Amino acid sequence: MFDLVTELDPAKGVRQWPEPPLMVWSDESRASSGELLSSSSASASGVGGGLESVLRRVRRSSAAVATRGRPRLRWWGPITAAATVVVAGVVYGGVSGEPAVAATPAPLALQYESGADSASGALRDLADRLAIEARRDPTEDRSGRFEYVDVKLWALDLAAGGGRTAVQIVPQREQKWRSADGTGRLSVATLPAEPPGTRSSGFPAGPPLATQVTEFSAGQFLPVVAEPVPTSVPALRAALYARQPQINGPQSALRAVADLYRSQVVSMSARIAVLRVLADVNGVLYRGHVTDRLGRAGTAISVDSTNGTTGKNRDLLIFDDTTGQLLAHESLILIAPHQVHVKAPAVFSYILYLDQGYADAMK
Repeated sequence: MFDLVTELDPAKGVRQWPEPPLMVWSDESRASSGELLSSSSASASGVGGGLESVLRRVRRSSAAVATRGRPRLRWWGPITAAATVVVAGVVYGGVSGEPAVAATPAPLALQYESGADSASGALRDLADRLAIEARRDPTEDRSGRFEYVDVKLWALDLAAGGGRTAVQIVPQREQKWRSADGTGRLSVATLPAEPPGTRSSGFPAGPPLATQVTEFSAGQFLPVVAEPVPTSVPALRAALYARQPQINGPQSALRAVADLYRSQVVSMSARIAVLRVLADVNGVLYRGHVTDRLGRAGTAISVDSTNGTTGKNRDLLIFDDTTGQLLAHESLILIAPHQVHVKAPAVFSYILYLDQGYADAMK
């Protein structure tokens, strides 16, 4: 299970994330948060016991998401905001042995769910179109001291009390400002829970439930890929695989790209190089034009991966057809490993890439 967390962690290796404040979930949330995913129970010494060491190790490597205000099993802890990993639909043994409930979104609707072809041609076509546009208008606005990146993501909160275990999906908005010398700011806003079973992910009216802001001094807030982001395919490929090792399979390329876009501004030339890197990866499938959770349509690609620890998973990326920007990264559990009780397919995590650019000041 730890491999499942770490392999799908788009922030693996990051050590500089803040700890968001504690949140309080209502006791009624269990009844309304989502469907009962399995009638199988798991004792704390079974699935829960296995998760104990997993979550302890994850908590040590990054900051914790909010836990409930009522009595909780601290050693189950939450999966972290930094990892943005959501174990959607996993059944955890509660104090009473009764299975937990998780509010999970519906997987995105794919144009080509089955019979998908290689994505190589589609990615090259998109890269070629963007290259033509870039030659027509080679200028890019890079004014401003700070790089700015804005994403929305999910994280999981586990807590136990009153004879049962509660599972809540916690949506968050993460905004980064970083200067060339590693000075910067990270703002993580915890948002109200979203309705389960939907494919939408809008922003609710009103302020966030809580916001944690962390300031970084020079040299502390470093990007995933050393800047400037390489624009040659060989150099970018090497930088991405330094983040997610190629030996792990074609899914590493998709996860490294997701890491890159979450960390820093990606120029048009670098976006074109990203598409060409992905076009050279065997096993990447074209899923057609897919609409993300904010209603934005783009070119979707995916990789399915399998091993004995994590079961069968799918990474899906959606790219804007006009700008080449990454719009979304969704991870699914297609077939769960035997030790994880889950109703598959289940959304494991998702990230929505909202904005990137340059700013004169941090907000």
